[in-house]
Formats: sequence, C-alpha cells, structure tokens
Amino acid sequence: MPHVLLPILIRMNHLFDHEKLDVYEESLAFVAWLEPILQELPKTIAVRGHLGRFRLPVARRRLGAGLGLRLGAATQISKCAPGFAAGISRLSLGRICGSYVAFMPIWIAVIVLGIIEGITEFLPVSSTGHLLIAECWLPRQSDLFNIVIQCGAVLAVLPLFPERLRQFAFEWRKKTTQDYALKIILAFVLTGIGGFIMEKKGFKLPERLQPVAVALLAGGIAFIVLERWLRRRTLTDEVTWTIAVAVGFGQLLAAAFPGTSRSGASIILCLLLGLNRPAATEYSFLVGIPTMLAAGGWKIFQALRHPPLDAAPENWGMVLLAFVVASMVSFIAVKWLLRYVQTHTFVAFGWYRIALAVVVGLLLFLGYGR
Repeated sequence: MPHVLLPILIRMNHLFDHEKLDVYEESLAFVAWLEPILQELPKTIAVRGHLGRFRLPVARRRLGAGLGLRLGAATQISKCAPGFAAGISRLSLGRICGSYVAFMPIWIAVIVLGIIEGITEFLPVSSTGHLLIAECWLPRQSDLFNIVIQCGAVLAVLPLFPERLRQFAFEWRKKTTQDYALKIILAFVLTGIGGFIMEKKGFKLPERLQPVAVALLAGGIAFIVLERWLRRRTLTDEVTWTIAVAVGFGQLLAAAFPGTSRSGASIILCLLLGLNRPAATEYSFLVGIPTMLAAGGWKIFQALRHPPLDAAPENWGMVLLAFVVASMVSFIAVKWLLRYVQTHTFVAFGWYRIALAVVVGLLLFLGYGR
C-alpha cells in the first residue's frame, strides 16, 4: 500500500499549497486522477484522524461527474495508514468537503437555500450569516441568485400588514399616518445614504465565518441582557424620531457585519429606546421592506448590466424555484413571529444565536469557512 499512498500524498500537497487556484476545479482534477487508484482499495475503509474513526462504504459511482466533488472520494483514500488522515489538516479536509454535499442534485440545494432565506430573512437571527454557513456544504450560488431570493422573501410579507397598507393608501391625509410614513422614510434614507457611501468606498461583505460567529454571539447576549433589563419597565407603542434615526444606523451596522441581523439590530435598538415588542417588530419589518427591495433592485440592475466576465450563465429555472420557496416560507415565518411577539420575549432568539455561534466556532475549529 505505500506505493499507492505516496503519490496521493504528493498530489494532496500540490492541491493545498496553491491557495490562489480554484479549489473546485483542482478538486475535480484530483478526483479524476485518484479514481484508478481507488479501485485497488477494499469495499470498506477506516479513516482515522482529527474527526475520529468511522467506516464508510466505497462509492461505486463515477467520481467527480456532474454533481461536484463527492464526499466519498474525499474520504475513501486510506485503508490502513493511521497517520495519513491525521496528516491531512482540518483545513484541508474542510476545503475538500467544504462546499459540496455528496450526491445532492442542484434543485435540492436550491430548495434548501430558499427555505433558509425564507425563515431567517425577517427573524432576528441573520439570513446572511445562515447562508454563509450553509455554503460551507452546499454549492455556492451567485450574488444575483441570493439577491433575487431575498427580494422574494421580502415581497411575500406585504400581505401581513393589511392595516398599515390600508392607512397608507386611503388615510394618508391623517397626521398620524403621515408621521409614521415619514419615520419609515427617514430610516430608509439614512440607510440608503450610508449604504451608498459604503459602496463608493469599496466595502465588501466579509465571506468568512469568524465575523458571523462574533456577531451571532454578541447579538444573542444583547437580546438576553436587554430582556432582563426590560422586565420592570413600561414600554410604549409610539415610534419616535429618535427610534427612526437609530433604526437607520442599526441597518447599516447589520450591512457591515454579517451575522448581526438587520431585523435583530433594529428590534434591539427599538426596545432599548422604549418601544414595545409588537410595535418594534412591525416597524423594523416595514423599514426593512423598502430598504431591501431598493438595495436588491439596484444590485440586480448592476448584475444584469455589468455581469462578471467569468460568471457562468444564470440558471433562471433554479432562481425561480428558490424565489417561490423563499416567498412561501417567509410568509409563514413572519406570520408566526408577529403572533409570537404578542406574548413572548426575544430571549429564545438570544439563546439560539449563542448556540449557533458555538456551532460556527466548532466548524471553524474543523477547518470550515476560513
């Protein structure tokens, strides 16, 4: 067996010493080269190393064909060399298995991403952070794909605010309606100006998991501490101008740090300034709708007008599928949350964020998302 393992080790060293190479293409080339060698291995293997000892059946399907790098091929390397798997660092193993799920058709991955976006877009847990985590295993989609399904999740919640929509349409002459609308516009304008400045300065959203873990943890602690502080305080349902300004800057904070959550930052600031939970949730969502639709529309326009030179043609059938899934799931999730906050606090979301931050920390330890 050493005569088989030696060329594998040499090839693995070549694959992971070139950080600038495309990992996906290199992985497929590696698997194609490795396939004849795998035919010499028994049907069952043992892999030992940082991930412990486990057994897997050898995949009989052709490796690397059509669906990306197979998880089986990444692990079916050594039969009896205990030090071999240990010699592959956690980073290397994470990069081999990172973005590809074994034998998963693209339409299943698209549905999963749509569900994740639909659930997390308005819940105070960060949709961007969840999508970055999911992309450690699922095939990475284009920015245009992510923007379109985000817009689907946003549009779906409009029917959940019929009273506000009726006021804006038929009672716009009333002072209270105009006042509320102007406060939404103020927060929207502040966020838009800040976002424009960030884009002109060349700001790019971090795509690593470290800031996601930090933001999830900080937001979770903030929710728990804030809810304890609010226990004996009387809250109001009146949105003030101070709250409008704070929400505008809170959305910018969420845009700069993935994992913060736009709705989470807005709701925390509203509660801190004395707004009750149902009113804080409603105002946060109503500010978020024009903000995300405007940002999404602008990015879609840019992506279609100036597509990246190396970008693959967009699969609009899959985009439409994810759009529909995200819309349906978002409607259900927001409808549930609006009822939930009538009688519950945000403590459960705080603990969820902390637990997810711990999970992300473990993923980083295993080499994912670096």
